[in-house]
Parts: sequence; C-alpha cells; structure tokens
Amino acid sequence: AQRYGKLFAFLFLDIDYFKKVNDSHGHEAGDVVLKALAKILIKQFRDVDILARYGGEEFVVMLPEIDGVTAKGVAERVRRAVAATPFRLPGGGEIAVTVSIGVSCYPACASSPKEVVSRADQALYIAKQAGRNRVVLYRETLKARIEKDPGLIVELLTESLENVLSIVTAVSCKAPFFRNHVDMVERTAMTLAQTLALSPEERETLRLASLLHDIGMVTIPDAVLAKTDSLSPEEWELIKRHAATGAELLQQVPALRHIAPLVRHHHERRDGQGYPDGLKGDELPYLARILAVADAYAAMIADWPGRQAITKTEAKAKLQAGAGTQFDPKIVQALLESFEAL
Repeated sequence: AQRYGKLFAFLFLDIDYFKKVNDSHGHEAGDVVLKALAKILIKQFRDVDILARYGGEEFVVMLPEIDGVTAKGVAERVRRAVAATPFRLPGGGEIAVTVSIGVSCYPACASSPKEVVSRADQALYIAKQAGRNRVVLYRETLKARIEKDPGLIVELLTESLENVLSIVTAVSCKAPFFRNHVDMVERTAMTLAQTLALSPEERETLRLASLLHDIGMVTIPDAVLAKTDSLSPEEWELIKRHAATGAELLQQVPALRHIAPLVRHHHERRDGQGYPDGLKGDELPYLARILAVADAYAAMIADWPGRQAITKTEAKAKLQAGAGTQFDPKIVQALLESFEAL
C-alpha cells in the first residue's frame, strides 16, 4: 500500500464474553464456537482479503484497497451475520454469540503497520467499553477527535459531567497499560478516603481527580507512551508535562476547577524533587498527596512498557521506603492499614 499509494483496512474482531462460553459449557464448546465463527467469517470476505486467528478469541482481517468507511460497513455486515447465527454446542443445544469489531485504515487512520494494528485494537476496546456487539472505526472515535483538538475535552466536560467516563475511556486507549490503571487508582483512592475519614465532599473531589488525573496524556504521542527503551530527555519532558496539561484543561471547566490542583500536583514529592512545580512538604494539597500514593501504588502493581509489575507486598515495601521523602508518611500508613481491602 505504501509502495503503490493504495488503501487498505484492518479489522480487529473479538468474541464477546468468550470466557463465559468456556466456563459454562467447557473448552470443547469453546472450540466448536471458534470453528463455527471461522466458517462464518470465511463466507463474508473476498478471496483477496486476509483472515487470520490472532489470539484466543481474536481474529484479524486485512482488506486491500478498501477505505475505513467501507470497511466499517463490511464489519457491520459481519457483526450482524454472527449475531443472527445460532451456535450449536457439542452436547446439544444452542447459544447466541456476538462479536465486537475495531476498524482502522491506511493511510487515513494510521501511517505504519504497528499503528494500524494498535488503532484497530483501540477501536475494539472502545466498542467493548460501549457495550459490545458493535463496530467502531478508529478515526470516528472520541480519542481520535480529542488528539486533533484537546480543547474538545473542555467542551464535553462543560456540557455535562456525564461525559467524564467517555473521556476516561478515550484516554485509556492511548496505551494498553492505561486500561486498568484508572480503575485501580480510583479504587485505591476511595479505600484511602475511607481509612482517612474524608468528608463526602472530599471523597467526591478525590474520585473525580482519580478518574481524570491522566487526561493530559492525550497530547502525548502513542509511540512515546508505548516505548520500551529509555526515553530521551525530550520524551521525558513530554511525559512530565501531562500533569500540568491536564490541570490547564480542567481549569477551564467551571464544575471541575477545584480538582485542577490535584491533577497538577499528583507527581510532586515531599522532598521537592517532583514535578511540575517542585512543591515540598505541606505545600502539596492534602488530596493531591492521597492521589500521589494511590497513583504510585496502582502503577507499581501493573505492567508498563519496559517495566514489569511487582507484587503487592513489594509495592507495600516501596511505599514504606518512600514515606517521608516521596510520600506523606501518614497517607502511606493509612494505605498499609487498609492493605487487605486492595
């Protein structure tokens, strides 16, 4: 396609709730479903299209000389065909099966092979987050729109705080490791809020800040976020900028101005060695100190590019080691006291 200036589209297809099929009916039934689905898929595509099994319940399709909008129509036809077909189980009986499909295309959605796959995967993730059994074209996603115009975040949040979760989903698509990170930060922060006996107003402020603490990442290229090698000084400065960028966006939303300081300062340290402002000690807003501990803990126990997750016990030890220099000792102690709830 690059050599001859041609179009092509890429579909990333995933069986919805496939684990339930295996758990409820056995792995033999799961195998039958996979084979039956493959037969349906083969009938839906041209001879020139390339169909392959990509993972346990994932399939991919490459569609030469087709643009994204046309490919989305093809994917919708496939989705309907699967949903309309009863899947017979080996022991008798039938079950309904649905699929979610993410669509990307070259060159409109992506400029490299890796990006084509990644953005179809991101569109698939959005399809699943939106309720499954649907097709999403990457360039139509909120993520793609926000990357072109980060100010759209301000418009959507000013319009309604109900748009928070849509924005969080869009930012979570920036890289696979973000997808569970926000959930874990929120869970940890709410556990700390209970242990520290925060007021209802403080809890809600902390919850919103937990959800939106990384929205500034939307301005950072996906390739930088996914890089497994050491970051260059310029790339590291981009990463460090996300806290201030997120705060600047939230400062423009009247209903969320109060959480902007938490987002801005959640990477500050007690010893003044954090960013973006090098605040130290009690200069740091109290709720930002709580968010810092929650964010650090959630990051430690998850895989990130170039760094593997550590155990909860190891994370506990690192938090203790950082108490007083990186973290507020009282908040670390609160987390240790509520450790079993995490």
